[in-house]
Amino acid sequence: MMKCDDDDEEEGMVFIWISLYKYADR
Repeated sequence: MMKCDDDDEEEGMVFIWISLYKYADR
């Protein structure tokens, strides 16, 4: 799960944030 790729990390964080926002919006 832990990778040195900043791009992957950023994409993962964005995806997580979006999921959290959608879940909270419910």
